[in-house]
Amino acid sequence: MPSPKERGVSLYQRNKEETVFEDFKIIKLIGRGTFGKVYLVKHEKTQQLHAMKSIRKDIVLEHDSLESLKVEKLILL
Repeated sequence: MPSPKERGVSLYQRNKEETVFEDFKIIKLIGRGTFGKVYLVKHEKTQQLHAMKSIRKDIVLEHDSLESLKVEKLILL
């Protein structure tokens, strides 16, 4: 399986047009976990609904779970 760089996709951005946090409106909290929260958000330009995960870096580092967080990110690509 080719890496994201080989596919021409950044780990941090899939689209050529840059998307920023301010482009989304938080609708409601849909879940809580050890490292953060998951929100239902709406993209203001496209009106599409998405789930957005907010992660507390201090907690991830405290639990020494950076590697598992990186794996989760790769799975979600």
